[in-house]
Amino acid sequence: MWSQCELGVNEVEVDLNLQMRANEPPPEEYEEIFRKNKGSWPFPAVRIIKAGDRLLLVEGFTRMRAAVAAGRTKILADVRTGSWADAVAEACGSNADHGFRRNSADKRRAIIRAHEELSKSPTKIAGICKVSRATVYTVLEELRPAAATRTTTPAATT
Repeated sequence: MWSQCELGVNEVEVDLNLQMRANEPPPEEYEEIFRKNKGSWPFPAVRIIKAGDRLLLVEGFTRMRAAVAAGRTKILADVRTGSWADAVAEACGSNADHGFRRNSADKRRAIIRAHEELSKSPTKIAGICKVSRATVYTVLEELRPAAATRTTTPAATT
């Protein structure tokens, strides 16, 4: 269950292994909005998984960067308790429903991360990453090493 609170930006761990953007959008537009709204948080809350004593950012990397650049010391966050695997799963599905639209490289990065870290079936990975199963199968097929070239010898005749 998510609960909303305000956190100091220095309390939050920004682990780039949880950033599913292949190329993060520039934060300047968000930064400007932060500067104009000094007294309030003008965006959806960032998402944080509390894994032990770690507060892991799983969604809102651009908002976080922009907030820091604009001089903010606090952020609005939705927080829930979980594990590293929960953080990876949450991060893999981030930005599917809002924010800057994910591109193919973003989806591919999420699929690969889910495949490597979560050991789930392609169907489950599709659900976690919020993509089609066909997309997952395509990415996983690209990861398979090319079949070794076989040399054949003609069968001996008697």
